[in-house]
Amino acid sequence: VAAGYAELVNVPSSAQPAVDRIEPGDVAASYLYRKVTADASITGTVMPPAPLAPLSAGELALVRKWIEDGAIP
Repeated sequence: VAAGYAELVNVPSSAQPAVDRIEPGDVAASYLYRKVTADASITGTVMPPAPLAPLSAGELALVRKWIEDGAIP
């Protein structure tokens, strides 16, 4: 868990280095959230990539809440 957290939170995205992968408390500034919601601002493909199914509404809500709550491990 700690290693995954260290790779995601407050770490610049490799696709768009001006944007952190996860910006605690700020969903709009969290590149990973943009990728899983297919936001128009992303570079490349959405996550998870096909043929995997997109995250469900419930899964997206959990990710969103985690980020909004400060992305605490």
